[in-house]
Amino acid sequence: MHDLAVGKLYPLASMSSRDDAAGLEDQLFRWGGMGHDGAQAVDAAVAALGPVGTAYAFQRGRFLNLDGDAVINRGGPPSGAHSDIFHPELVWAGLAVAGLVEGG
Repeated sequence: MHDLAVGKLYPLASMSSRDDAAGLEDQLFRWGGMGHDGAQAVDAAVAALGPVGTAYAFQRGRFLNLDGDAVINRGGPPSGAHSDIFHPELVWAGLAVAGLVEGG
């Protein structure tokens, strides 16, 4: 929610250019970005981005949105936390989903 570039600027730019590729019925998420809204219309589970060592409930063929609001939250206008990506929690989640660490 702190990524203003994907959460606010991207939808405004998409709306103004009439880019309607998403085509979802829900107007709130119609022009949303995955970095802000997560995977939509796929019955995705949601889990908080946890500390290093967290065991996530990844399942083959299923989507899991990781809510990083508590960690990815630093940055001011205009982009907000868009570039706040240097956190050990994010590295761990990436390694876990790739099956490269225990608990993934």
